[in-house]
Amino acid sequence: MRFIIQIGLIALACFLAEMIFPWWTAAVSAFIVMAVYPNSGFRSFLSGFLGVGLVWLFASIYFSATTGHILTEKVADLMQLGRPGVLIVVTAFVGAVIGGMAAMSGSQLNRFLKTENRNKGRYHS
Repeated sequence: MRFIIQIGLIALACFLAEMIFPWWTAAVSAFIVMAVYPNSGFRSFLSGFLGVGLVWLFASIYFSATTGHILTEKVADLMQLGRPGVLIVVTAFVGAVIGGMAAMSGSQLNRFLKTENRNKGRYHS
């Protein structure tokens, strides 16, 4: 259940942030959500991957459909991808990898800060 909540929080934060700010706020959103609400390394990556990836997938489908697929077809031809659907999948995959790496980094930051606080005041040689 925690995993599903993390995916939803990342997707919601990403969606809201990208309505106002540039594309890279997806990474910042995933990082912050996982720094506050962490999980293990792979689960963190997977929740960021799915959260941001789904937002980028649905956003690229929506924008492609509302513009009549004109820009998507031209960019797909420019990148020699053949079909516009491939461009949509590639876009979603790039966003998913960015979100996954940011989420895992946020979770690792939380883990690092917890171990630093736990070791505070002890003598280390």
